[in-house]
Amino acid sequence: PDARGDPLTAFALADPARPALVAEVHTGLRHVRGLGLAPAGGWLIAGGVHSGGVKVYSVGADGITFEEVAGCEVESPTDFVWL
Repeated sequence: PDARGDPLTAFALADPARPALVAEVHTGLRHVRGLGLAPAGGWLIAGGVHSGGVKVYSVGADGITFEEVAGCEVESPTDFVWL
């Protein structure tokens, strides 16, 4: 594992047979097991089952920019529901 935690990554699919990595942001989370995108877009939530808790990211209009906006410690998150 990377000391910076599991990354969020974005790929370009111009050629679906050869996805191209265009962005990578390390989260500080260990073993991401829960991840969800807001139904309307613009937000992503991720949880690390072994450490790091839960973090919320704003997703840029370009779909490849992730900015951490909130986080908290939660033990072993595995899934999320948007309300």
